Amino acid sequence: MRIAIVSPYISTSKDLKYYQSQQLNLAIELVELGLHVDIITLKRNKDDVDRETLKEGLTIYRLPLFSQWIEKHLRQPLMKGLWKQLVRGDYDIIQSSEDCTLTTLYVALYALFTRTRFVIYQGIYTYSSRKIIKMIMQAYDLIAGPILRRACWIVVCKTRKACEYMLNKGFKKVRVIPVGVSTSLFYPEKVKKGENFELLTVGNLIPLKNFSLVLETFRLLSDINDHTRLTIIGEGPEKSRILKYVKENGLENKVRLLEKIPNNMMRRYCSKADLFLLFSKVEIFGMVILEAMACGCPVVSTPTPGAIDVIVDNVNGIIVKDENPYDIANRINLLLHDRKRLLKLRREAYKTVQERFSWPVIAREYYNIFCEP
Repeated sequence: MRIAIVSPYISTSKDLKYYQSQQLNLAIELVELGLHVDIITLKRNKDDVDRETLKEGLTIYRLPLFSQWIEKHLRQPLMKGLWKQLVRGDYDIIQSSEDCTLTTLYVALYALFTRTRFVIYQGIYTYSSRKIIKMIMQAYDLIAGPILRRACWIVVCKTRKACEYMLNKGFKKVRVIPVGVSTSLFYPEKVKKGENFELLTVGNLIPLKNFSLVLETFRLLSDINDHTRLTIIGEGPEKSRILKYVKENGLENKVRLLEKIPNNMMRRYCSKADLFLLFSKVEIFGMVILEAMACGCPVVSTPTPGAIDVIVDNVNGIIVKDENPYDIANRINLLLHDRKRLLKLRREAYKTVQERFSWPVIAREYYNIFCEP
């Protein structure tokens, strides 16, 4: 069986050192199950090869940009030669990411024309909060929705929220299969623990990641527990504001800010941390949740769609519904001083990933769908 996974945004094989690409890791495991998988994505720069065989049965095709104007003004990077590649590949199943992209609409038209099984891979679970963007998306749904619903064989959603979103749009066959994590890269390392309580947070330094809540919570926590330390790993426009806050509140010796690091180093930081903090306002899934849990590090998270699908409050992590830094700081402090409870959370976090969220487990769910008669 030949599968095509189509998206302009798929990370390259070089990125795997730093970022766990969902499509690449899924493809690798599907090949292990005996399927042939082609990844079709955008050629980002001149150094990218047009065709790269990662292993027998897995090839990445990188296509040039169709129109810079469309990408600049509509923020939709269409790929030149996509139809030709789909014809050449003669695929049994084609999967494309997100119902709101022009690429997915293009693939849907191809699937209707050729009667090919077409899968929408969906993470988006709400319209944009920006009025103009929301109006554009609603207009797009009126035009493209009937085509997508007719062409779509099945929608595979990352979260229950995304599933509800697609059902409300009128899609009939919808399944929830979460994101996976590479347990060969993320696992508990034996690291020497110091006398301090180590907190860790990772992500792009942008307002949506809500680092202001992380910092305010930590400042309050450090006032009542002098042995807490916070490590922030990430890059982005919020860096200067974060550094300013740390300096103004005298936290230079308690907070450290690191730039993007490779996965093997990330594994070590996750293994050493007592708790992982993720206070995002919006999160499609939040792969860092699984990466931390795979290393045996419990996650304290706001109730984003991925978090509430993975974390059972007080069983394998903590969900904070009220973004009150005083309450969160007190809750974390109590947990850090209850070593027995913290150890239980660590064990359950690790167990959850091994049983439900490793890529071999996730790929098997896809395999069962793809092999349906």
